[in-house]
Amino acid sequence: MELSGQQQKVEEQLRFLAAICIAFVISIALFVFLAWFVTEGSGSVEPLAGATSTVFVAVGVIVGVGLLLAAPVVQRRLLERSDPPAPDGDITPVLENYRVAVYLAFLLREGAALSGLMLALLTGDATWAYVLAAAAVVAMFWGWPRRDDLAAVPV
Repeated sequence: MELSGQQQKVEEQLRFLAAICIAFVISIALFVFLAWFVTEGSGSVEPLAGATSTVFVAVGVIVGVGLLLAAPVVQRRLLERSDPPAPDGDITPVLENYRVAVYLAFLLREGAALSGLMLALLTGDATWAYVLAAAAVVAMFWGWPRRDDLAAVPV
Protein backbone atom coordinates (compact mmCIF):
# COMPACT_ATOMS: atom_id res chain seq x y z
CA MET A 1 0.00 0.00 0.00
CA GLU A 2 1.35 3.40 -1.04
CA LEU A 3 1.48 6.11 1.63
CA SER A 4 0.41 9.65 0.83
CA GLY A 5 2.96 12.45 1.07
CA GLN A 6 1.61 13.57 4.44
CA GLN A 7 1.63 10.05 5.83
CA GLN A 8 5.23 9.65 4.65
CA LYS A 9 6.17 12.84 6.52
CA VAL A 10 4.57 11.48 9.70
CA GLU A 11 6.37 8.14 9.35
CA GLU A 12 9.71 9.85 8.68
CA GLN A 13 9.23 12.10 11.70
CA LEU A 14 8.41 9.14 13.95
CA ARG A 15 11.45 7.18 12.74
CA PHE A 16 13.70 10.20 13.25
CA LEU A 17 12.31 10.83 16.72
CA ALA A 18 12.74 7.17 17.64
CA ALA A 19 16.43 7.37 16.72
CA ILE A 20 16.89 10.53 18.79
CA CYS A 21 15.02 9.04 21.75
CA ILE A 22 17.18 5.92 21.60
CA ALA A 23 20.23 8.19 21.78
CA PHE A 24 18.79 9.81 24.93
CA VAL A 25 18.36 6.37 26.52
CA ILE A 26 21.91 5.41 25.57
CA SER A 27 23.24 8.61 27.13
CA ILE A 28 21.51 7.68 30.39
CA ALA A 29 23.14 4.24 30.24
CA LEU A 30 26.48 6.04 29.91
CA PHE A 31 25.64 8.17 32.97
CA VAL A 32 24.99 5.00 34.96
CA PHE A 33 28.23 3.43 33.78
CA LEU A 34 30.15 6.58 34.69
CA ALA A 35 28.54 6.66 38.15
CA TRP A 36 29.43 3.01 38.71
CA PHE A 37 32.98 3.44 37.42
CA VAL A 38 33.72 6.48 39.57
CA THR A 39 32.07 5.26 42.76
CA GLU A 40 32.54 1.50 42.76
CA GLY A 41 34.73 0.52 39.82
CA SER A 42 38.45 0.80 39.30
CA GLY A 43 38.20 4.58 39.08
CA SER A 44 36.77 4.79 42.58
CA VAL A 45 37.15 8.17 44.29
CA GLU A 46 36.22 9.51 47.69
CA PRO A 47 33.13 11.71 48.04
CA LEU A 48 33.59 15.44 48.43
CA ALA A 49 33.70 16.71 52.00
CA GLY A 50 30.24 17.78 53.12
CA ALA A 51 28.60 16.45 49.97
CA THR A 52 26.69 13.83 51.94
CA SER A 53 24.69 16.52 53.70
CA THR A 54 21.02 15.58 53.88
CA VAL A 55 20.02 19.01 52.57
CA PHE A 56 22.33 18.69 49.59
CA VAL A 57 21.01 15.25 48.71
CA ALA A 58 17.41 16.36 49.23
CA VAL A 59 17.86 19.30 46.86
CA GLY A 60 19.41 17.03 44.22
CA VAL A 61 16.57 14.52 44.49
CA ILE A 62 13.94 17.29 44.39
CA VAL A 63 15.54 18.72 41.25
CA GLY A 64 15.60 15.29 39.60
CA VAL A 65 12.01 14.44 40.50
CA GLY A 66 10.90 17.97 39.56
CA LEU A 67 12.41 17.55 36.11
CA LEU A 68 10.64 14.21 35.68
CA LEU A 69 7.33 15.75 36.68
CA ALA A 70 7.83 18.83 34.50
CA ALA A 71 8.58 16.88 31.31
CA PRO A 72 5.05 15.69 30.43
CA VAL A 73 3.55 19.03 31.47
CA VAL A 74 5.92 20.97 29.23
CA GLN A 75 5.32 18.55 26.36
CA ARG A 76 1.55 18.82 26.70
CA ARG A 77 1.66 22.62 26.87
CA LEU A 78 3.81 22.83 23.76
CA LEU A 79 1.47 20.50 21.88
CA GLU A 80 -1.55 22.54 22.94
CA ARG A 81 0.07 25.64 21.42
CA SER A 82 0.60 23.90 18.09
CA ASP A 83 -0.59 25.75 15.04
CA PRO A 84 -3.05 23.94 12.81
CA PRO A 85 -1.80 22.59 9.49
CA ALA A 86 -1.11 25.25 6.88
CA PRO A 87 -4.00 26.26 4.59
CA ASP A 88 -2.38 24.34 1.76
CA GLY A 89 -2.54 21.18 3.93
CA ASP A 90 1.18 21.12 4.75
CA ILE A 91 1.64 19.52 8.18
CA THR A 92 5.35 20.35 8.45
CA PRO A 93 4.82 23.06 11.13
CA VAL A 94 2.75 20.65 13.22
CA LEU A 95 5.41 17.95 12.94
CA GLU A 96 8.17 20.42 13.84
CA ASN A 97 6.25 21.52 16.93
CA TYR A 98 5.75 17.88 17.91
CA ARG A 99 9.47 17.21 17.45
CA VAL A 100 10.43 20.17 19.65
CA ALA A 101 7.95 19.08 22.34
CA VAL A 102 9.38 15.54 22.37
CA TYR A 103 12.99 16.82 22.42
CA LEU A 104 12.32 19.12 25.32
CA ALA A 105 10.49 16.46 27.33
CA PHE A 106 13.29 13.94 26.78
CA LEU A 107 15.89 16.56 27.61
CA LEU A 108 14.17 17.26 30.94
CA ARG A 109 14.04 13.54 31.69
CA GLU A 110 17.72 13.24 30.85
CA GLY A 111 18.32 16.13 33.24
CA ALA A 112 16.83 14.03 36.02
CA ALA A 113 19.33 11.26 35.28
CA LEU A 114 22.09 13.84 35.17
CA SER A 115 20.99 15.04 38.60
CA GLY A 116 21.42 11.46 39.84
CA LEU A 117 24.89 11.31 38.29
CA MET A 118 25.80 14.58 39.98
CA LEU A 119 24.66 13.23 43.35
CA ALA A 120 26.56 10.00 42.79
CA LEU A 121 29.77 11.80 41.92
CA LEU A 122 29.54 14.18 44.85
CA THR A 123 28.44 11.70 47.51
CA GLY A 124 30.33 8.65 46.29
CA ASP A 125 27.08 6.62 46.28
CA ALA A 126 26.00 5.38 42.85
CA THR A 127 22.53 4.50 44.13
CA TRP A 128 21.38 8.04 43.36
CA ALA A 129 22.38 7.65 39.73
CA TYR A 130 20.78 4.21 39.48
CA VAL A 131 17.44 5.32 40.92
CA LEU A 132 17.07 8.59 39.03
CA ALA A 133 18.33 7.03 35.79
CA ALA A 134 15.84 4.17 36.10
CA ALA A 135 13.02 6.64 36.75
CA ALA A 136 14.11 8.71 33.74
CA VAL A 137 14.23 5.69 31.43
CA VAL A 138 10.79 4.52 32.58
CA ALA A 139 9.45 8.04 32.00
CA MET A 140 11.06 8.10 28.55
CA PHE A 141 9.43 4.84 27.55
CA TRP A 142 6.15 6.09 28.98
CA GLY A 143 6.44 9.27 26.88
CA TRP A 144 7.86 7.63 23.76
CA PRO A 145 6.66 9.29 20.51
CA ARG A 146 3.62 7.48 19.16
CA ARG A 147 1.58 7.66 16.01
CA ASP A 148 -1.50 8.23 18.19
CA ASP A 149 0.00 11.54 19.36
CA LEU A 150 -0.27 12.75 15.78
CA ALA A 151 -3.78 11.37 15.25
CA ALA A 152 -5.26 14.88 15.24
CA VAL A 153 -3.14 15.79 12.24
CA PRO A 154 -5.20 15.33 9.06
CA VAL A 155 -3.26 13.12 6.65
